Amino acid sequence: MPFALVGLFSLTLLWLGCELTLEGEPPPLAVSHEPFHVTNVSLQNGTLDVPLNQPVTFEFNHYLDRDSFEYYNAVTLQSGYLSTPGVARYWHAGRTIEFFPSRDMRPGLNYVVRINADTVRSLDGSELAQPAEVMFQTASEGTVEVSRDLPVLSFETDVRPLFEARCGGCHGPDSALVQLDYETLSDRESSQIPGRDLVVPFAPETSYLLHKVLTDYPDRRLDPMPPIWSADEGLSVEQQRVVEQWIVSGARP
Repeated sequence: MPFALVGLFSLTLLWLGCELTLEGEPPPLAVSHEPFHVTNVSLQNGTLDVPLNQPVTFEFNHYLDRDSFEYYNAVTLQSGYLSTPGVARYWHAGRTIEFFPSRDMRPGLNYVVRINADTVRSLDGSELAQPAEVMFQTASEGTVEVSRDLPVLSFETDVRPLFEARCGGCHGPDSALVQLDYETLSDRESSQIPGRDLVVPFAPETSYLLHKVLTDYPDRRLDPMPPIWSADEGLSVEQQRVVEQWIVSGARP
């Protein structure tokens, strides 16, 4: 066999070995070895004149283990020994925690909002590489307009238009693949992982549909949706948030 053909044959085998496992499936996504840490905070450390009801958002480099986030002290807001209760909400889309004070903070005090590194873990069980906290000082008065309540989304109004625009190349009316309708997604198991429901109302962490649209989510088999070879563009973080919020609010038709 000519040398050039031998080389081409070897490269082909190498490519196949990299792309497929022995079972004929793509290999699992590479696990990032970057330490688990906060990548961005909506409020800079040392900020002055912060509104008395200011929410704070933490963004992480890895997805969170929701069980670890459910602890009562996962996120705390304190000024000295004075604690202010709040509502913490985790979003897979964007890998963020949003914290909303349940009541106005006191004016003119120094506060610290902290992610509890002793409880919060990443999806693979990693601990935070360093404490995640932000110190700031409240203003003498004033609040911002904040809505802690999530609007209830519907599939037909909010989700279907996204899927038609971004997934129509593979799941359109003329495609061999199933269309992404409410009937094909609701109360259905994943064909890739038997026993795993595509949509679990109020539970995005166990809804496999969300795992598919999150392009870098590690707990998933095969390709994300849309796959890298598709002409369709993937959902933006904001659009992924719409899908997640639809599930969080009950996955209504």
